[in-house]
Amino acid sequence: QLRVIEMKYDHMIEESEKKIEKEPDNEELKKEVERLASEKDEFLLRELKARVKKYPSNLPLRFELGNTYMHAAMLDEAIKEFQISKGSAKLRAQSLNALGTCFRNKKYYDLAADQFEAALKELYVMDRFKKEVMYNLGRTYDEMDKRQEALNIYKTLYSEDIGFMDVSDRYNALHEKMRESGASES
Repeated sequence: QLRVIEMKYDHMIEESEKKIEKEPDNEELKKEVERLASEKDEFLLRELKARVKKYPSNLPLRFELGNTYMHAAMLDEAIKEFQISKGSAKLRAQSLNALGTCFRNKKYYDLAADQFEAALKELYVMDRFKKEVMYNLGRTYDEMDKRQEALNIYKTLYSEDIGFMDVSDRYNALHEKMRESGASES
Protein backbone atom coordinates (compact mmCIF):
# COMPACT_ATOMS: atom_id res chain seq x y z
CA GLN A 1 0.00 0.00 0.00
CA LEU A 2 2.79 2.44 0.91
CA ARG A 3 4.57 1.85 -2.40
CA VAL A 4 1.36 2.28 -4.39
CA ILE A 5 0.63 5.67 -2.85
CA GLU A 6 4.28 6.70 -3.29
CA MET A 7 4.08 5.70 -6.96
CA LYS A 8 0.90 7.76 -7.39
CA TYR A 9 2.65 10.82 -6.00
CA ASP A 10 5.67 10.17 -8.23
CA HIS A 11 3.38 9.91 -11.26
CA MET A 12 1.56 13.16 -10.43
CA ILE A 13 4.89 14.95 -9.88
CA GLU A 14 6.26 13.57 -13.15
CA GLU A 15 3.16 14.71 -15.07
CA SER A 16 3.40 18.20 -13.58
CA GLU A 17 7.11 18.38 -14.43
CA LYS A 18 6.31 17.48 -18.05
CA LYS A 19 3.85 20.36 -18.14
CA ILE A 20 6.54 22.68 -16.73
CA GLU A 21 8.84 21.71 -19.61
CA LYS A 22 6.17 23.04 -22.00
CA GLU A 23 5.41 26.09 -19.84
CA PRO A 24 8.66 26.95 -17.99
CA ASP A 25 7.31 30.27 -16.70
CA ASN A 26 4.15 28.80 -15.16
CA GLU A 27 4.58 29.50 -11.44
CA GLU A 28 1.36 27.65 -10.55
CA LEU A 29 2.74 24.41 -11.99
CA LYS A 30 6.01 24.88 -10.08
CA LYS A 31 4.06 25.40 -6.85
CA GLU A 32 2.03 22.29 -7.64
CA VAL A 33 5.21 20.18 -7.94
CA GLU A 34 6.49 21.58 -4.63
CA ARG A 35 3.14 20.90 -2.95
CA LEU A 36 3.00 17.32 -4.26
CA ALA A 37 6.60 16.63 -3.25
CA SER A 38 5.94 18.03 0.22
CA GLU A 39 2.75 15.99 0.59
CA LYS A 40 4.59 12.85 -0.51
CA ASP A 41 7.40 13.46 2.03
CA GLU A 42 4.92 14.12 4.84
CA PHE A 43 2.95 11.00 3.96
CA LEU A 44 6.06 8.80 3.83
CA LEU A 45 7.41 10.18 7.11
CA ARG A 46 4.10 9.70 8.87
CA GLU A 47 3.67 6.14 7.59
CA LEU A 48 7.27 5.06 8.15
CA LYS A 49 7.41 6.53 11.67
CA ALA A 50 4.23 4.63 12.54
CA ARG A 51 5.65 1.40 11.13
CA VAL A 52 8.97 1.83 12.95
CA LYS A 53 7.07 2.48 16.17
CA LYS A 54 5.15 -0.75 15.62
CA TYR A 55 8.22 -2.74 14.48
CA PRO A 56 11.25 -1.07 16.09
CA SER A 57 13.61 -3.97 15.37
CA ASN A 58 12.87 -4.00 11.61
CA LEU A 59 16.20 -2.68 10.35
CA PRO A 60 15.22 -2.33 6.65
CA LEU A 61 12.31 -0.16 7.79
CA ARG A 62 14.70 1.93 9.92
CA PHE A 63 16.96 2.33 6.88
CA GLU A 64 14.02 3.45 4.75
CA LEU A 65 12.95 5.95 7.40
CA GLY A 66 16.53 7.24 7.53
CA ASN A 67 16.50 7.79 3.76
CA THR A 68 13.20 9.62 4.01
CA TYR A 69 14.56 11.84 6.79
CA MET A 70 17.72 12.48 4.76
CA HIS A 71 15.64 13.43 1.71
CA ALA A 72 13.71 15.87 3.90
CA ALA A 73 17.04 17.34 5.20
CA MET A 74 16.25 16.12 8.73
CA LEU A 75 19.84 15.00 9.16
CA ASP A 76 19.98 14.30 12.90
CA GLU A 77 16.90 12.10 12.66
CA ALA A 78 18.38 10.34 9.62
CA ILE A 79 21.68 9.76 11.43
CA LYS A 80 19.86 8.09 14.31
CA GLU A 81 18.05 5.69 11.98
CA PHE A 82 21.18 4.84 9.97
CA GLN A 83 23.14 4.21 13.17
CA ILE A 84 20.50 1.62 14.04
CA SER A 85 20.13 0.13 10.54
CA LYS A 86 23.88 -0.47 10.22
CA GLY A 87 23.27 -3.36 12.61
CA SER A 88 21.92 -5.29 9.63
CA ALA A 89 24.64 -7.22 7.81
CA LYS A 90 22.77 -6.66 4.52
CA LEU A 91 22.38 -2.92 5.07
CA ARG A 92 25.67 -2.16 6.84
CA ALA A 93 27.60 -0.70 3.89
CA GLN A 94 24.56 1.23 2.64
CA SER A 95 23.88 2.58 6.12
CA LEU A 96 27.51 3.64 6.57
CA ASN A 97 27.45 5.40 3.19
CA ALA A 98 24.23 7.18 4.15
CA LEU A 99 25.71 8.15 7.53
CA GLY A 100 28.74 9.56 5.76
CA THR A 101 26.49 11.54 3.45
CA CYS A 102 24.57 12.99 6.41
CA PHE A 103 27.78 13.93 8.21
CA ARG A 104 29.22 15.49 5.05
CA ASN A 105 26.02 17.51 4.58
CA LYS A 106 26.46 18.76 8.16
CA LYS A 107 30.10 19.58 7.28
CA TYR A 108 31.40 17.06 9.83
CA TYR A 109 33.99 15.88 7.35
CA ASP A 110 36.08 13.79 9.74
CA LEU A 111 33.00 11.78 10.79
CA ALA A 112 31.92 11.47 7.16
CA ALA A 113 35.32 10.14 6.08
CA ASP A 114 35.24 7.56 8.90
CA GLN A 115 31.86 6.27 7.70
CA PHE A 116 32.87 6.07 4.04
CA GLU A 117 36.13 4.32 4.98
CA ALA A 118 34.22 1.80 7.11
CA ALA A 119 31.76 1.19 4.26
CA LEU A 120 34.63 0.51 1.85
CA LYS A 121 35.96 -2.18 4.20
CA GLU A 122 32.65 -3.99 3.68
CA LEU A 123 32.84 -3.89 -0.12
CA TYR A 124 34.98 -6.28 -2.13
CA VAL A 125 33.72 -5.96 -5.70
CA MET A 126 34.23 -2.76 -7.72
CA ASP A 127 30.57 -2.30 -8.62
CA ARG A 128 28.54 0.89 -8.95
CA PHE A 129 27.88 1.13 -5.22
CA LYS A 130 31.56 0.78 -4.28
CA LYS A 131 32.41 3.46 -6.83
CA GLU A 132 29.76 5.71 -5.26
CA VAL A 133 31.22 5.21 -1.78
CA MET A 134 34.74 5.88 -3.09
CA TYR A 135 33.51 8.99 -4.88
CA ASN A 136 31.84 10.20 -1.67
CA LEU A 137 35.08 9.63 0.22
CA GLY A 138 37.06 11.47 -2.45
CA ARG A 139 34.68 14.43 -2.29
CA THR A 140 34.96 14.45 1.49
CA TYR A 141 38.77 14.42 1.37
CA ASP A 142 38.57 17.22 -1.20
CA GLU A 143 36.37 19.28 1.13
CA MET A 144 38.80 18.59 4.00
CA ASP A 145 41.59 19.91 1.75
CA LYS A 146 43.30 16.52 1.88
CA ARG A 147 44.29 16.81 -1.75
CA GLN A 148 46.60 13.82 -2.01
CA GLU A 149 44.03 11.46 -0.45
CA ALA A 150 41.31 12.85 -2.71
CA LEU A 151 43.55 12.54 -5.76
CA ASN A 152 44.34 8.91 -4.91
CA ILE A 153 40.62 8.07 -4.69
CA TYR A 154 39.80 9.92 -7.91
CA LYS A 155 42.78 8.26 -9.61
CA THR A 156 41.47 4.80 -8.73
CA LEU A 157 38.00 5.69 -9.97
CA TYR A 158 39.40 7.37 -13.09
CA SER A 159 41.44 4.29 -13.98
CA GLU A 160 38.49 2.02 -13.26
CA ASP A 161 35.66 4.02 -14.90
CA ILE A 162 36.51 7.36 -16.52
CA GLY A 163 32.80 8.05 -17.12
CA PHE A 164 31.70 7.62 -13.52
CA MET A 165 29.84 10.73 -12.44
CA ASP A 166 32.16 13.76 -12.80
CA VAL A 167 35.28 11.92 -11.60
CA SER A 168 37.19 12.74 -14.77
CA ASP A 169 36.68 16.49 -14.24
CA ARG A 170 37.49 16.23 -10.53
CA TYR A 171 40.63 14.17 -11.14
CA ASN A 172 41.88 16.49 -13.88
CA ALA A 173 41.18 19.66 -11.86
CA LEU A 174 42.79 18.36 -8.69
CA HIS A 175 45.73 16.89 -10.61
CA GLU A 176 46.30 20.29 -12.25
CA LYS A 177 46.01 22.17 -8.92
CA MET A 178 48.58 19.88 -7.34
CA ARG A 179 50.89 20.13 -10.32
CA GLU A 180 50.70 23.95 -10.19
CA SER A 181 51.39 23.98 -6.46
CA GLY A 182 54.37 21.69 -6.94
CA ALA A 183 52.87 18.85 -4.91
CA SER A 184 53.91 15.44 -6.07
CA GLU A 185 51.44 12.84 -7.21
CA SER A 186 51.93 9.34 -5.93
